[in-house]
Amino acid sequence: MKNLVKILVVICIVFVGCTNKKQKESQKIEETGEIALEGMWKLKSGIWDNEDGTFLRYPEDSITEGPAYIIYSKKHYMVIAQAPKMNYYRGELVKYSINGNQLTSTQVLSNFEKHVGMEAVWTFHINEDVLTAENGKNREVWERIE
Repeated sequence: MKNLVKILVVICIVFVGCTNKKQKESQKIEETGEIALEGMWKLKSGIWDNEDGTFLRYPEDSITEGPAYIIYSKKHYMVIAQAPKMNYYRGELVKYSINGNQLTSTQVLSNFEKHVGMEAVWTFHINEDVLTAENGKNREVWERIE
């Protein structure tokens, strides 16, 4: 009987510990969004200002024959997109920080040299497995795949 009580006490301690961890993790997601972003996302749609009065739209303008991906870690993300028919490839490593629903990004590496060092501020929202990010006239919608 004493062993059963000891086992129940240990199970209660583990249960309370796990519950507290989940509450802290939920609170961190609400406060920073960091945990919510981590993982791999696939581009569903996008619109980007070409700064000449025209816009590039995905998938309508078919910039990629295949999907574009973004992979978030705690402080960096990587973007990969390819369109062989257009001789276009985009690969970037970006450092980011979050303040509320504002994501500030700084290009660390890019196959477009002029992008290295560029900074941008995006407003983002996550609704279940859909990430929406906006920066001025630019808007991207990503779907979590992992």
